[in-house]
Amino acid sequence: MTFIEGAYFTSTLSTNTHIFRQIILTVGMVFLVLGGFSQETKVIVHDREFNEPLPYAHVHFTAIKTLKEEIILVNKEGEAIFPYHADFGSRIAIHITYLGFAPYYDTVAIGSITRVKLLESSESLDQVVITGQFSESSPEKAIHKVTLITRDKIDALNAVSLDQVLSRELNMNISQDAVLGSSISIQGLSGENVKILIDGVPVVGRLNGNIDLSQINLNDIERIEVVEGPLSVSYGSNALAGTINLITKKESEKPVSANGKYYTENIGTHNVDARVGFTRGKNFGAINFTRNFFDGWNIGDPAFSNPEPIADSSRVKLWKPRTQFIGGIKYGRTLKKGSLLFHMNGFDETILNRGNPRGPYDDVAFDDKYITKRLDNSAALNFKLDTANSLQVIAAYNLYERQRLSFITDLTGVHSEQNTTPGSNDTTYTDLKMMRATFTGAPTGKNWRYQIGTDLNHETAKGDRILDQKQSIGDYAGFVSLEWQPSLKWTVRPGIRASYNTEYGAPIVPSLYVKYQVKPSMSIRGSLARGFRAPSVKELYMDFVDINHDIQGNPNLLAETAIHASTNLTYTRLHKGQMFKFKLGFFYNHINDKITLAQASATQYVYANLDEAISQGFNTQAEYSIAHFKASIGFSLIGNKNTINETESLPVAYSPQLTSSLTFSFKKAKTNVSFFYKFSGKQPNLVIDENNELQQAYIGSYGLFDFTANKKFWKDRINFGLGVKNILDVTNVVTNSSSGSHGGSGGTRPIAPGRVFFLKLGFQF
Repeated sequence: MTFIEGAYFTSTLSTNTHIFRQIILTVGMVFLVLGGFSQETKVIVHDREFNEPLPYAHVHFTAIKTLKEEIILVNKEGEAIFPYHADFGSRIAIHITYLGFAPYYDTVAIGSITRVKLLESSESLDQVVITGQFSESSPEKAIHKVTLITRDKIDALNAVSLDQVLSRELNMNISQDAVLGSSISIQGLSGENVKILIDGVPVVGRLNGNIDLSQINLNDIERIEVVEGPLSVSYGSNALAGTINLITKKESEKPVSANGKYYTENIGTHNVDARVGFTRGKNFGAINFTRNFFDGWNIGDPAFSNPEPIADSSRVKLWKPRTQFIGGIKYGRTLKKGSLLFHMNGFDETILNRGNPRGPYDDVAFDDKYITKRLDNSAALNFKLDTANSLQVIAAYNLYERQRLSFITDLTGVHSEQNTTPGSNDTTYTDLKMMRATFTGAPTGKNWRYQIGTDLNHETAKGDRILDQKQSIGDYAGFVSLEWQPSLKWTVRPGIRASYNTEYGAPIVPSLYVKYQVKPSMSIRGSLARGFRAPSVKELYMDFVDINHDIQGNPNLLAETAIHASTNLTYTRLHKGQMFKFKLGFFYNHINDKITLAQASATQYVYANLDEAISQGFNTQAEYSIAHFKASIGFSLIGNKNTINETESLPVAYSPQLTSSLTFSFKKAKTNVSFFYKFSGKQPNLVIDENNELQQAYIGSYGLFDFTANKKFWKDRINFGLGVKNILDVTNVVTNSSSGSHGGSGGTRPIAPGRVFFLKLGFQF
């Protein structure tokens, strides 16, 4: 019995001990697990060369399964401490970024300690540009001086159209016309010498030689590339002063993406846009839509309300009401060795120009509507034969139509009927067919490569003010460039373009570009190139005669030709997350056979090659970046000299510019705050005086100062922006010249519609 009881006791004790041990083990495991998961995850970041901490580096922690994200800043000891979050799981991905260093990617376990040493590299600053290049390149490596305006800067400016971005850039001036819109000058040369491209396809529809930049919406634009100086070898006519190439957004990073935005200003602006993109296998595409509305503005209008127009002089707006509808469809396919992309974009704009009440009872007014329509179609094939040889083909068919409709408005009943008086209505129609093909090759084992191409363009213009109501011009060109690298420091690129034009003698256009890489942080670029501007259909075949006008084209016009010389120095210093960049440039442009509207008789004006012009100057810029802060400042001085004929010339007139910006970026708070300022000094301008003679005139100086702030919410799905544009409340500036055929008079020129407060609400899914 005792044995049995002892056995029983021993067995019971053994069982209890086993259970107790299991409980202890289970509790220990629970505490161990909980203790492990409660530990902080630590990432220690140093630089590889000096093994010193890199404070203010950004460590992005991302849950691998849920994609939940959190950003932690590295402290002064070089540590980023991430507290435990249950919804992050057991392993997380880290992405470390620091200005001037190569990015770092890895996955780590919750509760672990990871030591990372970053490698200093300027490659982290590289961004791709393609305008005028043989292949994709960074601005630092490009043989041309390329100004890159990124999507981040467009968003920081809260810019809607192209003129709003370029008006803040150095070496550029934007002129405003109430009806003709916004035009640009680069290096002191007018917009008729500036080539505007979208994905390499020329924008058609020049009025008085200029493209209205306010009609170019930025909703679907990824970046803007600006090359100052001639690119006539590559892009032909109008690329004399510079080339602006807008690169659209391509494939979506996710299977389906959608974004939209509502933007409003206190002066009566209400804009809405939306975009949906998709990627499925090798196929990608997007659909976008935009509606921009502005109900007009006058000096003296209330700051936060827009009164309805009444039947008095207040119905006449300095800044005309306008409505724009913009839509586009894009489809692309990734090929085995390249890609194929199709675009179709439509644009419709209506501008309302209300007139003053007319006597004897002020019950009638003459009103005008200006209706602009565009339809742009293009296809692009990019094909890589191998790593060194590639082929690119772009084909496009673009349509442009502009109507001027005149109405007689009864102000007592607000009833309008179309004015049928001869000359009161007009329609201009332009279509452009183009094909551009380039082949880039690089012989194996050689230190040179080449590019050969063709550029075929056929333009037709129709309208009552065109001789015989229809004229066409064909321009068929071939070009070749050779890029030679005799050493790692030197790059030399000569090029030449030859054209056949159906209406005038097209010049041979040579160019020479040189780049010398003094050291990794410093480069010098030089260029000597010939540019040209072909006479437009209007300048060749204008036939505009009515009671107030007699303007005739000249089919014997020569193309404007120019010699351009420039040199640019760039220095970049990277050290421990700080970047300092300095640029200095000089340029000289000499234009011969400049096309001018000249007086042929007491009442008649004819386009003629009368004079020459010179623009010259220099510019310098400095940028500094560290962690959350970026600052820049730039200064330029541009001089213009115009020669009226062989015996009479005007003195050189100089105009200064100053640009500056400050940006504070708080990545953890997902907030950006920016300040932008640009001062434009007194600008020279040519006018015809009361004796019908060309005289030097001036446009007064002014400064534009903007403040913008952007904040992202809800995993970056919502973007809220607000700010003030034109804080200094600039409206008109004093001038002793006209502001354009439709602009204001009385010695002033419109610059901006006063101080503007704006709000923006964006969505992205």
